[in-house]
Order: sequence, then structure tokens, then C-alpha cells
Amino acid sequence: MAEVFFSCQPIFDNELRHWGSELLFREGLENKFPSVDEDTATSRILSANFLSSANRNADIRYIVSFGESSLLNEIPLAMPSQHLIISVTDDCLPSQELVSKLRSYRTEGYRILMDSKAMDNEWRRHLELVDIFSISMERSNPADWEETITQFSQQVFLARKVETQEELAAAQGYGFALFQGYFFEKPQVVRTDDVAPSVMSLLDVCIIINRTPDDIDTLTKI
Repeated sequence: MAEVFFSCQPIFDNELRHWGSELLFREGLENKFPSVDEDTATSRILSANFLSSANRNADIRYIVSFGESSLLNEIPLAMPSQHLIISVTDDCLPSQELVSKLRSYRTEGYRILMDSKAMDNEWRRHLELVDIFSISMERSNPADWEETITQFSQQVFLARKVETQEELAAAQGYGFALFQGYFFEKPQVVRTDDVAPSVMSLLDVCIIINRTPDDIDTLTKI
């Protein structure tokens, strides 16, 4: 059976409890960006962590990146909403179809994460769709976000790339609620067995079962 490699970096809440983990596809034990296409990377991450239940912690949330194609094809619906945080990739544009799809995901109980760049680009008219904003401490001073965090009090702000105790204390003081970075733990590359024979077919079956469990004809066709 083929193996799947992925990077797993934990995220902590204000009490420094393990809130969740971000999962990123890798091609081997070296923690480098893969050369495979985005949709393939997403499907293999999902298959390794959700279709293979042995790897899933029942109390932890997992942040997984989804490109436009995966979102429009309803790939997230194959996964339980209580565990999956949908991270919308930066190259996604807010077409009417994609905005509608994100609204439907939120109706189903999924939470949406976007980079803070969404506040200044085409997504700024749809910020009500975002549950979690991600901000890199490498590029931002946490003090610069105090007013924005107050303004968007219904949303959660994740401080990434927290490197020191001082950065953590500053981010906490200015209203950030989630934290990730080398201060806590470096990402670990995990190796696991892939799901055979066809990841995408398995995902399709899960989607149909979640959406219309009595659609026997479609399930049989898949």
C-alpha cells in the first residue's frame, strides 16, 4: 500500500490547550512544499486523516487547505464538520458560485478560515463568511490588529509564526485567541498508509452519503 506524508503543526488556545492541528501534504519525510497539484494534495491529506480513522483524535480540529475546484466539488462534505476547518487558499476568488458554496458549508456546521489578506482584497465584501482569520506574526505587529479584532468580535483571530514568549504575550494581550508557531512546537512530518483503491471515489461516496443517503443509484454508479 502506498504511503502518505504530511506536516502536522499544533494550534493552541488562550489557555495553551491543544485546540487543533494544521495539516499540509508533503512528498516525503523532508518538510518541504510538494510538487503535486493542490487538489491531489488535499485529497490525500483527507484520506489519510479522515477515511483512515486510526489517525484521528476525536477531540481535535484539523485545518486543511482547499482550492476552488475542491470547494466547488463539495469535497469537504466527505469529512465531519466537527473536526474539519476549511482553509480557503489565497488563489480562490469570490465568484458567486464559490460564495454560495461557502455559505452552504457554514450552514452544515463547517468553519471557514482565511488569511488576513482577505480583508484587503476581493473577499472584503464577504467577510461574514469567515470564522477564523489567520495573521502571521512574521509580517505583522499584534498591536496593529487590536482595533480590527474588536471590530470583528464574532470572529476568531489566529496568530501564526509565534516564536517567543514575548510574541505570545503580546498577541494574547491584543485579543488573539489561537496561536501557532515554533515557540510551541515545530511541525512534525507524519508517515501513514494511504487509503486504497481510489481516494476520490471514496470521497465521492462519503459526500453522497452525507448529502442524500438514499440515493442508491448514484452510490452504485460510483
